[in-house]
Order: sequence, then structure tokens, then C-alpha cells
Amino acid sequence: MKNDANVNILLIDDDPVFRLGLIALIQEQSNSNIRILAQGTMTETLPLLKENSVDLLLISLDLAVEPNKLTNLVKLSRKLTTKYPDLPILLITPWGSDENIKTIENIKGCCPRNIKISDLIKGIKLCANGKTYYVNIKNKNRTLIGGWLYRQCELGLREIERSIRQVNSYLKNSNLSPLDILFWQGRRRELKVVRWLVNQFVATPNGMLNSSMDEEDNSQEDPDSMVKLPPSEVNPNIILASDNSLDYEDIIPKKIQGSLKNTTDIILELDILKEDKKRDLLLLVLKELKQLVSELKFLKLNEDQLIERKTSIVRELWQNVATKFLGRYVSLDSGDRLINFKENIFKQGQFLVENNFINLPLFEELLCYLVLEKEFFIDDQIYPYQSKSASEIEQILTENVLITIACSTMQFTLNNLSESQPIKHNLFKQEWKSSRKIAMFRNNLAWKYKREKYWQIPRNIFEDEYQILKLGYQGIIIGKISHSRHQELNSLTGIPWFITIMIEFVDSVTRGLQAIADILGKAVVFILTEIIGRGIGLIGKGILQGIGKKIKN
Repeated sequence: MKNDANVNILLIDDDPVFRLGLIALIQEQSNSNIRILAQGTMTETLPLLKENSVDLLLISLDLAVEPNKLTNLVKLSRKLTTKYPDLPILLITPWGSDENIKTIENIKGCCPRNIKISDLIKGIKLCANGKTYYVNIKNKNRTLIGGWLYRQCELGLREIERSIRQVNSYLKNSNLSPLDILFWQGRRRELKVVRWLVNQFVATPNGMLNSSMDEEDNSQEDPDSMVKLPPSEVNPNIILASDNSLDYEDIIPKKIQGSLKNTTDIILELDILKEDKKRDLLLLVLKELKQLVSELKFLKLNEDQLIERKTSIVRELWQNVATKFLGRYVSLDSGDRLINFKENIFKQGQFLVENNFINLPLFEELLCYLVLEKEFFIDDQIYPYQSKSASEIEQILTENVLITIACSTMQFTLNNLSESQPIKHNLFKQEWKSSRKIAMFRNNLAWKYKREKYWQIPRNIFEDEYQILKLGYQGIIIGKISHSRHQELNSLTGIPWFITIMIEFVDSVTRGLQAIADILGKAVVFILTEIIGRGIGLIGKGILQGIGKKIKN
């Protein structure tokens, strides 16, 4: 038998969370001496084998969710038989072994996903040394369970797995509050416990095989013995980096189809819209942005020409969105109103762009990335085109463009079309339809604009940050991107400039004031404890002694 130190394995599973959890659990077994040289998905198996010399291929297949993966395994096994005929394979499946799996070449063992980690390590060692290790789910009452219940359990497992994947997606959102993170981690633990319980009633339809060694009744396993990742050890950055299948062009529409609730502490122009209209508007902005990018690619502009056209691109995007989204409702009033509306849209687009009222941070960088396929250069860091980090930045900046253009469209609506009956009836929420409520909403926005102009924007410039709006899984959220803004800081005048001076002054005197407060605090404590406290103690002692003498006499 080989020395344990020589048992090197390649771990294959399409679920990065399961891979990381299994690695953590194996590494916790100090006496196992099993090394995981590499890990990846099914499609990465052959490239990883070229780079790593391993004793065993450990493959996990969640057949309860994707039964067709068994076909992929058969195809992979045929390739392995040609290139690596002596490489043993140990499978991990929801139900363990059955007759079909035993017929696949190179398979030396198979065990269920809820196996004890100590038994899994034993199976790894046996298969790596050329022996077999087949384990199935043993349940004395399983023969009494009908096919109908079996099918219902199987469907339930698929739904549970789908919910777990959705929760994992929520947890990838770095802007969740600590309470939200605790909630979703608890939800995931509940789903995994339920999955374990349902697994006790699900087995493969074929007859059960005896293990090549003594096996215990796994139906009595404790849920904590399952092969899973402890939530406290999840590193969202690692999980994200290990998943190369993300399609950001697909993620944004999915987010738009989700919750669009305003979870920030500021009022947004979109808040007056009905939820379905909010969704329609954001999807329209996304469609128009993609159309503009396609047209710009066709023109084959260089970088200087593209940056020169930045303001006209923003204007054209806003005008197209506003015309198409609002035109259908304005036309219900009268034909003349529609003509005046289009003229007003053109003038307003010019005004908004010239006065920089449509604020799109790092829009130049986003255009160069989308049109010229140029890397991002943000905060003195280079993010290569189509790299994971660059794709994330693209998604964040694109979401901010969508929300900002949509908010600007609704700002125009409130200022120019708020009394139009088709607009109010079709777009606005019920609680904001009256003229008084609309006036209140506009007043609240006016205070927001003043606060941003005289406080928030100068502060962000001084702190070298951009405040952006993003689509979170629970609604619209605020994020920040760090980037140098020295030129904007030097160009500040008036009240915004004074605000930055006040912030700098507060920063400079804060440490001194804290030191003075500490000294005064210590002085007060000394006076209260050493002088007043002792004085009160002596007085109290004298009173008690006088009472004692009086009682004695």
C-alpha cells in the first residue's frame, strides 16, 4: 500500500462552494496526509491532468439536480481511458453506488454526498491503491417507499438545490448588511439540513450493492457530518474568482427582473414609478445602450474621437430613452403635444449634458472598454479586458448608467409632464398621483439636489471617491469607487470649496480634541473617585462610627 503522503488527488465538481467545502474538511483531518493538488470543473479535467501528476481523480456529480452529467462522465471516462488508463476515479453522487456506475471504465469507487469525512478519506486511500470502494445509502424502510414518494423527493431535492444556488448568489453581493448576511447564511443552513433529511428517503432505483467494507447505517447520520462548507469559512472573493461561467450581459437583465426597491437612504426619481414601469424603463435604457455601443463599434473610432463624442453619446442615449418611454403616453393627449414634447426633449438633452446634470462617473473608461475593448485603468490599477475583475467593473458602471439615465428621464417627467393624465395614470404609483403628493415629491428631490451639490459631491471629490447606484439582489443600493479626483478638487469654488476646507479643518483638529477630551475625562474620573469619592467615604465612615458609639452607650 502506498504511503499516505503520496496520495495526491484532483478534485472535480462544477459547484465551487462544494469544492471549497470539501477541501476545507479534508485539510482539517490532520492524519489523512491527502493533498489536493488542483480543483476545477468537469470541462477543466484534462487540462488540469496535464499540469498535475495525481494518484486519484475525485469527481462529485450532483445527479439530483442535473442527471445528464452522467452522460458527460461517460464521455470523459472514454478520453481518460486512452490518455490515463491507470488513473482511478472515485465518484461522489447524491445516492452513492448503483449498477450503472460500476460499468463505467476507470471507476474504482462511489459513495454518497452525505458520507462521513473519515469514511471518504478511507475510500480515497483504497481507490488510490487500486482497490474498490462502493457505498450506497442503506435504509431498511426504503423498500416500503413507493415510486410516487421517490419521485416527489427527487423533485423536492432539485428545488432545494435551486434555492441553495440562489442564496449563494445573494451572498456574493458584497453590499449586504451584516444582518442580511446572517439571515442568508441561516437560510442556507436550513436548506442544507432539509436536503439531508430528504436524502434519507431518496435512493437510486436500481438494487443496492454491499460495500466492499463494513458500512454503517447512513440514514441515522447527523446533518453536521455532511460534506459541506461551514458558512463562517466562506470567502466570497474566492468563490467569485473560481466561477468562470458568469455572463454579465445576462446578469443585469436578471437583476432588473428582480427587486427594484430603493434600499438607499436617499430619495430617487424612480421611486414614483410603478414597479413594472420601473423595470420597463431600465430594460429600455439597457437596450439603447447596447444599440449605441454597436453603432460606435461600426464607426471604428479611435480613443480620442470616442472621448470627444462622450457628451453627444450621453445626450443621444438620454433622448432616445426619454422619447421612446414617454412618447407612447404623451401621444394619448394630442398630436400637437407630441410635437412639442419632441422639441422639448431635444432642448432638455442639450441642457442636461452641457450643465453636467447627468453625472456618469468613469463613463469614458466604460466606453473605451465596451467599444474599443480597452482595459480599465482605475485608481492606478490595470484591469485587463474581459478579465474577471474588469467584467465586474463593467457590470457596476453599466448598472449606474442605467439607473442614472432612468432617474434623469423621470426628473424631466416630473418637471414637464407631471400634470398629464396619461402619464399619471399609467406611470405613477397610486400614492403619488395627486397634485399635492407630486409637489411634495418634487420638493423632496429639490432638497436632495441641494444636499448633493453643496455637501455630498464636494465630500466625495475630497475623498477621491465616486458614489454610484447599483442593482443589488434586494433592490437598488449605493456603492463607491475610489479614483483620483485632484483636478475636480482644484476646480471647486464657492460653497463646495468651503465644505472641503471645513472637512479638512475638522480632520486636523479631531485628534487634538480627542486628546483634550481624554485628559478632561481622566481628570473628572480622578476628582470623582479620589477626592469626592474618598471624602464621601470618610463622611459616611464618621456617621457610621457615631451611630455605633450611640448604640453602644
